[in-house]
Parts: sequence; C-alpha cells; structure tokens
Amino acid sequence: MRLAFLFAALLAAPAALAQNGPTLCESAEADGLDFWVGTWDLEWTSASGPTRGTNVITRELGECVVHERFSAETGFEGESVSVLTPSGWRQTWVDNSGGYLLFEGTTDENDRVLEMRMDGVQTPDGTTQINRMTWQDVTESSLTWRWQSSTDGGTTWRDLWVIRYTRAN
Repeated sequence: MRLAFLFAALLAAPAALAQNGPTLCESAEADGLDFWVGTWDLEWTSASGPTRGTNVITRELGECVVHERFSAETGFEGESVSVLTPSGWRQTWVDNSGGYLLFEGTTDENDRVLEMRMDGVQTPDGTTQINRMTWQDVTESSLTWRWQSSTDGGTTWRDLWVIRYTRAN
C-alpha cells in the first residue's frame, strides 16, 4: 500500500508543479546551453597524439534537458544530462570507464553557461582539488572546451584536456 501511495505521489508531483505557471524550462536562463546543442566533430591531443571524436548535444524531455553523447575514436564514451534547477544549472556525467561526476554551472551576463564546476575533490596527497569545464571562444561553428583543475581554491587553473569543437555538416 505504501509503495502504491509513493508511486501515485511521484506521478502527481510534476502535474501539480506544471499547474503553478511557467516552468524553469520556459525561462530565458533555460537557453544557457543552446550554443552547445548540435552535432560536433572534436579534436584534441592525447598522450598518444592527435585524437578525434564526436559529440551530439540535444534538447529532450520537453526541451528541459540538455543531453550529451560523447564518443572518442579511442573507445571512450560518455553521456551527460544538464538541467536548470531553482538553484542554477546542474550536470551529471557518466562514462564507460565507470566515471560519475556532478557539476554546478554558472551563467554569464547573457544567461549562457560557460563554466561547470565540481568542488572539493580530495587528492591522494590530501589537497583539495577543484575541477571545472569551460566553453570558450564560442561561435556558431566552433568553440574550445577545457577541462581544468585548481589546487589553490580556484586562483590558478591548469589545463588537463582541451578539445576543439567544429560543428559537423
């Protein structure tokens, strides 16, 4: 009986929220990752040399979720989902190496998300590491994505992975 009640409550919650007016998905801030939506050809330099991949970014679930599907020629694959919540942008990443990461995003003055951050990761030597990804030099047909880390509270950043995106034809 309790399970049936819980299931009914979970089903009713979105409907109740929808009746309270516009959702976050309909706000101007919800367009914050639209620059990233599309199909992209990727290039970066790895330990073994130049590497390529693809990234397909779509809007799904009533345009409320930004879904990423990343694939590298090395066999590495991953997916993320990003949503706008009352406290800001959130992204969850999972991949075929068992990776699971949670990020919080910030927007610029134009409501674009240009950084997602994952704070407070403890390294084996006991320091606290902040990781972030940034989107830079964004145009209609290209952008640069950076995976960076900081061990001094975000004062300085070190590139760990830089990917050049070119919109696929």
